[in-house]
Amino acid sequence: MEASPRTSRVREFRAAAGLYALALGVRLAYLFAVVHPAPLVGDEPDFFDPAANLVAGRGYSMVPQQSPDGVMHPTANRPPGPAVVLAGAFAVFGPSVLVARLTCALAASAAAPLVYAVTKRIGGGPRPRSAPARWRAFTRRGSTIP
Repeated sequence: MEASPRTSRVREFRAAAGLYALALGVRLAYLFAVVHPAPLVGDEPDFFDPAANLVAGRGYSMVPQQSPDGVMHPTANRPPGPAVVLAGAFAVFGPSVLVARLTCALAASAAAPLVYAVTKRIGGGPRPRSAPARWRAFTRRGSTIP
């Protein structure tokens, strides 16, 4: 007996929500266990500083340390999307490293249900239930793993 379309949508929503919750839980556990007390590292300042500049009314600009002449300039070094999202969070909660990392964890966790949805759409059709059956279906299509 096949499930009704509404039941299927509810099941899909629950699966996506569960994947999001799992991904967020893993990221938050890592954040609070390992990363949280640490200062900004790597390329984090490249996103944090422009977001803080946006909230402070200085526009999307490089921080003086990155500019050759020591003056803030508009930049195209990094895509503006992450800084704009961070600026929104900073406008509500204030600029801090914890707010930046929590915002990134919330946004990055959305990748899990999106990948699930894409693979479900690409895969289509009935799913083999066992790993050997999946492997046979994969290799029958002429695909191999190098």
